[in-house]
Amino acid sequence: EHDHLMPTVFRDTIIPFEITNDVFRWRLELRNKAFTLVDIFEPDNEASNIRWEYRRIGGCGTLRFKLSRPYDAKGDIDGTYDVQLLISNRATGNYDLWYRGFIQQIAPNLDDPESIDVICVGYGAQLGWIRVSKTYNASESMETIVRDIIQNIVAPNSKILYDTTLIDATGISLQAGESLKFDTYADSALKTIATIVGTREWGVGTDRKFFFRAQSSTIKHRFIPGHDVVRFEDFIDYSRVKNRLYLKGGGSPAFSTTREDTGSQSSWGLREEIITNPSITTNPTGNSYLNALLTEKAIPVRRSTLSVALRRTRL
Repeated sequence: EHDHLMPTVFRDTIIPFEITNDVFRWRLELRNKAFTLVDIFEPDNEASNIRWEYRRIGGCGTLRFKLSRPYDAKGDIDGTYDVQLLISNRATGNYDLWYRGFIQQIAPNLDDPESIDVICVGYGAQLGWIRVSKTYNASESMETIVRDIIQNIVAPNSKILYDTTLIDATGISLQAGESLKFDTYADSALKTIATIVGTREWGVGTDRKFFFRAQSSTIKHRFIPGHDVVRFEDFIDYSRVKNRLYLKGGGSPAFSTTREDTGSQSSWGLREEIITNPSITTNPTGNSYLNALLTEKAIPVRRSTLSVALRRTRL
């Protein structure tokens, strides 16, 4: 017996979900800015067309749903209100939290009957609201910098929560004479750190807690063609190969460095790219940053789209 939560499609680092049949129990809970419950939407009372996504980089992504009510009678719904999607767990009989974010857009449809499109984003979007203006110097580890940014800059100024246990050790620190000088948004600063470290997954989960974890190589799911797999598509994109990178950093005079992959150049020809990141002012941080980018850019991009019948098991 298959549940009717499908399809699940994996594109690069995004897992989209869609509720296409309302034969099982789910509900959307709406909370105001103080996180007080103000409304519950269920299959039989107005909410439909629910689609949401989870991102390896970013955590909870976008959620959309349609509300079958006139705009002038939309009720207590406002921007930044907290939205939680819960789906029934057959084994426990309880509801499990699958998504959490906040309302970003409300769009009325003046059709007959009228309806309202509600668009939500995960709390990771708030990382793009907060400025980080700080310099980190030699001997500071990358995880220490991440913890400082989240604990002392992001968490006091957003709805994102800090949990030190969700920020893994990196084994990488700034060396003598090195520094990272940020004057940018938190998401940009964290992306720079994650690139320098490599093999990181980071964002904000359903608990509103920021995570910065090492990628796991453990196989946790297997999908069997003809049983789980509904559709599979695979393609290779050669147009995005870059194998000589020029970094224009910050400082005075401006820091710069270059890294290249000669093996990639032999296979695909010379393909150059100029990258600007004023937060990087020294080596070997600059070279570590470019080396991590080369690992991804020096080979053709392979993308696969996999649709599977999901039996209420989270990926």
